[in-house]
Amino acid sequence: MLKKELHKYLFLLAVLILSTLLAFAFEQFELRRENILLIYVASIMLIIVETRKVVFGIISTFLLVFIFNFFFTEPKYTIIIDDANYIVTIIIFMVAISILGTLTTSLRREIISSQDNARKIDLLYQISKELLYASTVDEIYEIEIKHLKMNLGRNLLLTLPKQKLTYGDYEIDIDSYSREINY
Repeated sequence: MLKKELHKYLFLLAVLILSTLLAFAFEQFELRRENILLIYVASIMLIIVETRKVVFGIISTFLLVFIFNFFFTEPKYTIIIDDANYIVTIIIFMVAISILGTLTTSLRREIISSQDNARKIDLLYQISKELLYASTVDEIYEIEIKHLKMNLGRNLLLTLPKQKLTYGDYEIDIDSYSREINY
């Protein structure tokens, strides 16, 4: 667990460094500062998607705003902002990143939910397919117990009291049925 968290922080640091280097390249080509902000937006989105946590997006947003202010606004190499336009830009930047981070996280949850639903549908399809070929009550019990055991990851014991099953014109007497199935 600690290794995964460390990996996320190292990823965050690597993306911050690479995006800042790319921002310096943009500045050398005398491209507008808005392009540098777009690099940072893409970097933050990458961080949120990779780490799967909005917290890392918020951390990276604050760090990148500080980096942008320090390296790319006048006066350079200070944390002072002389131009009111940069303050407005930075505020809009932070709001946009917060919204994008929230949307990305929500989308990620929806994808996971969709994958879970697809897995459940596939499982129901497999059970239904096997039940089509079951010809005895014992086979039905075995199929159901097998699938329950596979999905619950536990050994199961099925115990049924003596009962009569009616299927159309047929009546079936079932004696007490107890069986442990291990697959």
